[in-house]
Amino acid sequence: MKCVFCNKEAVFEASTPTKKISLCEKHLVEDVSKKVKLAVKKYGLISKNTTILIALSGGKDSISLMHVLSKNFENKIIAVSVNEGIKGYRDESIFFAKKYAKEFGVKHYVIEFKKEYGFSMDDVVRIMNKFPLKPCSYCGVLRRQLINKFAKKMNKKYDDVRLATAHTLDDEVQSIFMNIFQNDFEKLMRCSAITGYYKFNNGIKPKDFPKGFIPRIKPYRLVSEKESMAYFLVNNFKTIEGSCPNISDAYRNRLRNALNKYVWKSRRYDFKLNILNWFDAILSKKLRNHKIKSSELKECKICGEPTSGEICKTCILIEKIKEVVKNEIKKE
Repeated sequence: MKCVFCNKEAVFEASTPTKKISLCEKHLVEDVSKKVKLAVKKYGLISKNTTILIALSGGKDSISLMHVLSKNFENKIIAVSVNEGIKGYRDESIFFAKKYAKEFGVKHYVIEFKKEYGFSMDDVVRIMNKFPLKPCSYCGVLRRQLINKFAKKMNKKYDDVRLATAHTLDDEVQSIFMNIFQNDFEKLMRCSAITGYYKFNNGIKPKDFPKGFIPRIKPYRLVSEKESMAYFLVNNFKTIEGSCPNISDAYRNRLRNALNKYVWKSRRYDFKLNILNWFDAILSKKLRNHKIKSSELKECKICGEPTSGEICKTCILIEKIKEVVKNEIKKE
């Protein structure tokens, strides 16, 4: 199998709207970089003075995204990792996060559950019978709050800080379907290229966002999960093998498998991109003049994050977790 552009040995089959094309290592890297640049321009993700803060888990997608951004953009880039305290898993992924941040010349910070909350995720898991939700639900809430607080701190130090996450095309399409099937309109709207914001153009500036709102951007939004993996492998990057021991995302996994099976059987290689474009068109048409208004939001009395009430749902949940976990730790 030869690369369609240079006739060298191909390492990956990329999907186009009508067919699959074979790419060598060089043209695979160029294709990923091209798609990231296209997403940045199409959705106005990064401006000239933007400081890019990468949510770096140490997994294949976040490491690859950090590499693409550091190689193709002159913006200041900072990475932040969260150590939830999952023994035998997170400590290893943090090792790789530190390794590649240093290799790519990106300043890297690590924030810890134990230091910030007084307990680790392992502590939470030990007493999960006290909670109605699964570990991932609590972990995600706690992690997001720490990252948001860190981003706001960086925003006081650097210009126009925007938090970049490594959500791929597959992640976005799965989320769109999941929220439609669960009739969750609020979460569906967060599937935009700039989470919670729907005004797509290249002229978005810090003043367009309300006070305390740190934009979450998705530069990998047009890159498929398989292409991200291929990019990771051809660059000889390494990371921890296996998944988090607490993972409980069976619904997403079933949906991922169903979507991939449909694409494979129907040979509709444009299916996922079409879904994303359809969704973007709805956001642009129905919410063209919509943007988050400061008057609609208050500052949470506990964490200072934007919320429609006095205290945000995140802090309400966190306080419950803290109370139960700390009481259980004392008993031990």
